[in-house]
Amino acid sequence: MKLNINKSALTAIFTLTAGMTTFNCSMITNQMNGDLQKEVEEVKMANYLIAGLLMPPAVPAAASALPNVTDNGDGTVYVRSQNLTWAKCSQSSAAGGNMYNSAANDCSSAAAGLMYYCNAANNSCNSTEDPWILNGTGISQVYNSCYLLNAYLPGNNWRVPTISELKVFYDNVYTTNAALFPGTPAEAYWSASAYSPNSTNTRVVNFNTGSIVFGVKDSNLYLRCVSDGP
Repeated sequence: MKLNINKSALTAIFTLTAGMTTFNCSMITNQMNGDLQKEVEEVKMANYLIAGLLMPPAVPAAASALPNVTDNGDGTVYVRSQNLTWAKCSQSSAAGGNMYNSAANDCSSAAAGLMYYCNAANNSCNSTEDPWILNGTGISQVYNSCYLLNAYLPGNNWRVPTISELKVFYDNVYTTNAALFPGTPAEAYWSASAYSPNSTNTRVVNFNTGSIVFGVKDSNLYLRCVSDGP
């Protein structure tokens, strides 16, 4: 009996067989690579044990796992979400005085002080274009108080916070971490942000209600300073 197998059928059988061979070789190669990787990891672990380590060096914690608010224990509190460091205590005087008591890590060394944004109810202490910010010109007790704080507390460029920084601080930090900021009067706190439509006013945050209100620049309100970065 004569067996007839056409050329196309042989080609198909050969191609299928070759493909299966390639697939099987690939599986074997992958298995070998997996076994080799496992052996490499076991050797690494053995080296750690020989070196006296109980486990491989720890992987640094992800930023999301770190606390958002950290009391640095030096009169400052770092807020990771803002990347700002806040004074733990309110300012007690225009001469850079702060309420911080280092022995107790609290704000018991003085009472919070009242001071003015500017000695005149005009734009002499702030810029007159965006962002309309307190800039050290004129006579400003709040500007001087934060600037002089550089001699008292660790930090980077102590200054009066902008209205957005202060509002976020109140809403997202202070209201849930008030114990870290003892002695805070439930009163209006200065921001550095002047109110452009009216030269006599600047914007402040009421620490009783959390609302943004206006403060006349030569009136006396409270102050908490902020530092850039950790």
